[in-house]
Amino acid sequence: MATYGATAQLYQWLIVALWPWADGAVVLLAGSTIPASLTFVVVLWTLWSRGGQRSHLERLAVVAVAAVLAIGSSLPRLADTGMDANGAALYVAVWAAWWLGPCPRRATRVRMALCGMAFIGTGWLVRPDMAALTFGAALVSAVWPRRDDLTTPTTNRSARAFIVGGVLGLVIAWLGLWRVYGTPVPPSFWVKTWATNPYGPEFAQPRRLLALRQVPVWLRRDGLALVLAVWLTLRLRPRSPQFVGSLFAVLGLTAYFSLAVVPLMQQQCRFYAPFWPVLVLVAGHAWYARTRAVPKRLVYPLVVALVVMLGVVVRRVFTPVPPSRSQVTAQIDARPPGTSILAASFVPGASWQAWPGADHLARVPLTCAVATTELGRVSQVIGLRPIVDLAGLIDRQVAQHGIDIAQFMAEPPALVWFKEQNYHAHLRPLVADPAFLARYLIIPAAQLGAIYNVAILREGPCALPLREALDEAQRNGPAKHAQL
Repeated sequence: MATYGATAQLYQWLIVALWPWADGAVVLLAGSTIPASLTFVVVLWTLWSRGGQRSHLERLAVVAVAAVLAIGSSLPRLADTGMDANGAALYVAVWAAWWLGPCPRRATRVRMALCGMAFIGTGWLVRPDMAALTFGAALVSAVWPRRDDLTTPTTNRSARAFIVGGVLGLVIAWLGLWRVYGTPVPPSFWVKTWATNPYGPEFAQPRRLLALRQVPVWLRRDGLALVLAVWLTLRLRPRSPQFVGSLFAVLGLTAYFSLAVVPLMQQQCRFYAPFWPVLVLVAGHAWYARTRAVPKRLVYPLVVALVVMLGVVVRRVFTPVPPSRSQVTAQIDARPPGTSILAASFVPGASWQAWPGADHLARVPLTCAVATTELGRVSQVIGLRPIVDLAGLIDRQVAQHGIDIAQFMAEPPALVWFKEQNYHAHLRPLVADPAFLARYLIIPAAQLGAIYNVAILREGPCALPLREALDEAQRNGPAKHAQL
């Protein structure tokens, strides 16, 4: 059965396309690190190229400010996580570079409609909330009072044409997804929304305002970009509908994430991180639209100060932390010869606490299925083995109706990782079922010194290799690395 990607359909297609030719490190690089890097390239190049007649020094100052904001933002912290937030940020950067530029002002309504269809339809596949960001910005721009002025990059009619095309793009995306997956909405929408979360109050209640509590963390990292974007936009006379629409869309999605979303993981700011490109680009375009050319006597010291600041920030980011103060650094130092730092962040040893035995699965046949409540980095750790979704992130039936125990036991996976303390009410019917207890050997997380419990099928061709792999992993300990 085809499964909808966990939130991001394009991200899943990319990962599936790369797996036959690449290992986990390359997949992580292509799906996460490269999009994050390209995001910064698109933003910085756009700010440089939109300087128009400004001097090179002034444009360099604007780019240097953006570079400082980039290093301090949330995106670099997500660049090696394998999360789809990086691809979403790249999409926002490309859309904002076009939306805030001269193209919408010069395009005909037909071209605006085609662009709306392309951007909003693609945005839904990148991550549905990115389509909401694009659509919301166009909606506010369409109703914002128009001024026939060169500083206004768009008109109400072109924004309306963009919306019409966007609706058509959404319909096409929804019909295609419905035909393939039986739903246009990712299953993760149901499990991450407060009103439809299937895991019970024991899971959802402690996380009720977790996304809201992440907002101050996001503001510490990206707050300066937000302040600059709002302040420079307010100083414009007349104010650009595109600038205002973009900011309203960001604030509206921030409110939605804060109040309606139940985060399943503790990764800070992963919902808000993709907003960074549009905030910086709004601030940069507003600066160019509002100010006159800055005298060189002021630009020189500004550029020098920014370059010095950039050097200090870069040095602080890339200065090694003593192993005694950093568990991550200790893991990297213990990596086997020839293993890249990127690979060492998620292959043998680093994955022990979450998925005990994952780094010793080389001897286990690829036909041995694995069941887990987490589907992010674990899918890169275990290779091409079949995965049974216990949390409903890609399985619509689990997301809406819970785990079907009869179906689970009809084709039982060889290995189960589950974090019962997080999904206690959701998993209780399965792990307490007599058939499950009879067919699986359950090893508590405390016995393994890990975070996740492990259940191994007692009989079958995968049982003995799995037991040997887990025994070897326990003997070697989490600090002993072995190549998959």
